[in-house]
Amino acid sequence: FARARIAVEQRQVVTLIPRRAVLDRGGNQVAFVVNSDVAHERKLELGAAQGDFVEVRQGVRPGERVIVEGQHDLSDGAHVAVNTEEAR
Repeated sequence: FARARIAVEQRQVVTLIPRRAVLDRGGNQVAFVVNSDVAHERKLELGAAQGDFVEVRQGVRPGERVIVEGQHDLSDGAHVAVNTEEAR
């Protein structure tokens, strides 16, 4: 038996977010980004997935914080409290 991994595409710089941050809203993939304790819904264009992470081609920029817990009942513009201990 043999095990092989074949790279079909390689990118140098990509934005990755946890899969659990991605929601399906009416057929659109979205995530919530936090800015000044306000949640902003962003429509995503997703790319390749590996393990617990998925590539974001559009919708989230590097360095932005995404909500990974409790986002299912959020709406755009909702005020949120960020747990800084778990945000790392």
